[in-house]
Amino acid sequence: MDIKKEVVEKVLGHSSLNKKPIHLVDIGASGEVYPNWLEYSKHSVCLAFDPDSRDVKDVQNKSKFKETRLIPNIVVDKEVSEIDFYLTSLPQCSSSLEPDLKELENTSVFSYFQIEKKIQLPAITLNKAVLDSKFEYIDYLKIDSQGTDLRIFKSLDKKIIDSLLAVDFEPGVMDAYKGEDKMYEVANYLDQTSFFPIKFEILGAQRANKTLLNKYFSASEIIYFEPFQSVLPIYPGWANMMYLRKFSSIQNLDPRSALLLFLFSFIQEQFGLCLEIIQIEVNDPEYKKIIVSLEELTVSAIKQKIQTRIDFPPKQVDPNNLGIKVLTKLLVKRILKRLKLI
Repeated sequence: MDIKKEVVEKVLGHSSLNKKPIHLVDIGASGEVYPNWLEYSKHSVCLAFDPDSRDVKDVQNKSKFKETRLIPNIVVDKEVSEIDFYLTSLPQCSSSLEPDLKELENTSVFSYFQIEKKIQLPAITLNKAVLDSKFEYIDYLKIDSQGTDLRIFKSLDKKIIDSLLAVDFEPGVMDAYKGEDKMYEVANYLDQTSFFPIKFEILGAQRANKTLLNKYFSASEIIYFEPFQSVLPIYPGWANMMYLRKFSSIQNLDPRSALLLFLFSFIQEQFGLCLEIIQIEVNDPEYKKIIVSLEELTVSAIKQKIQTRIDFPPKQVDPNNLGIKVLTKLLVKRILKRLKLI
């Protein structure tokens, strides 16, 4: 069995997660089920929001989650009944903020942000939606609102914030929308909270003005400048940011929270973080039995990584250099000793 599947099985085997299943909230649910949730989505309850219904078929598929509650309203940070919404050529780019087409003109994703229609949509705050849906707690919140991630997070009631164990953002780096929340603003604000980052990935398309490409290249050559398969390097456009609650901020860490913090970390292959969580004392016999198995699986996962590095050394290491070979073996031995694996 795959190690991640074993971990999911062990974690979900605790009685607290039978009584109180994982609660997920997906703001910006266009497209497929969020990749970070795939391993345990069938055991979770998902409250999903996306006002652009052109591409939410996967989220509506009830087999993907234990239970799905889809709300067509747009999530906002203030109490208003309706709000302007810009439908773009690519549904995932639709937003309550107007696309900044002047800035986007020089990128390969310019066509994705073309405005097809401006409409008025019913709006709702997450605080009200949670209350109306009787969604009593949120374990993992994902905000991909196309420009308003931070303001939505800052609007949340303390009760919701206190229940959160993980939160993901996808803020902009480039100017895609007018007046959008930027990556640096999210990072600065979260740095002052009880959350810390465990994943920070810069994504984007290419800096490529179509008019200029047409000037210098033939139609058969221009296909090599298409987004996500371009011959040009990535131009920073947006970021995937994942934050986890600081263990020290949770008084008397309960078995359920500890297991979910472990699970969310393990899925991201933050195995060093998993070892830290294992060391936390939780007074629960059932938890202690499970954590022994999780400790073994974590060590196995790390050993697999080490073996992969031994079998496939980094390109800069010359396999014909005996001195480097010896140093590599000594380094591996030292790491294993520190982890108490030998």
